[in-house]
Amino acid sequence: MGKEFSNSTSSSSSFMTGGIFILIGIVLFFVNGLLGILAVMVGVLLLFFKRNVRYDTTVVCSQNGFTVKVTNKQKSTSVKEYKWEDVASTHYYERYSGIDNETTNSYFKVTTTEGVAFDLWQMKDFDELIQIFNQKTPNLPYHWEKPTGIFASSFTNYKKVGRERT
Repeated sequence: MGKEFSNSTSSSSSFMTGGIFILIGIVLFFVNGLLGILAVMVGVLLLFFKRNVRYDTTVVCSQNGFTVKVTNKQKSTSVKEYKWEDVASTHYYERYSGIDNETTNSYFKVTTTEGVAFDLWQMKDFDELIQIFNQKTPNLPYHWEKPTGIFASSFTNYKKVGRERT
């Protein structure tokens, strides 16, 4: 299997936040030079600070379990391996963006017998990640399904469904 899923949030988040302050600073520079320079300096500081403090998470699924690798930009890395049987719960949830309250971000959280293994926001192949966990964790009394038909909603991507026990 060996499928890899990754959230690389440190770079995009830092460039977006720092870039906004830098652009504001450039505009302010023409209105008030001191405020403009100050805003540019804050933007540069935020860019470097957020880039070095945030972390990237990678989940690699294999036949026997999954590996979670968390790396921050200060070069510290933690790697933990789990067996599928270690999964105690999975949780799909959505949050409104704090910026405009119109954008919904989707997350998938996996808890093992040791605690939270990962909590990833939607990325490339997000649906495949959820499907793999649905298939590999038959020990859980539920799985996650996308609503279909009339009950399908553009607001909720997944719902918790009980497994049929035989």
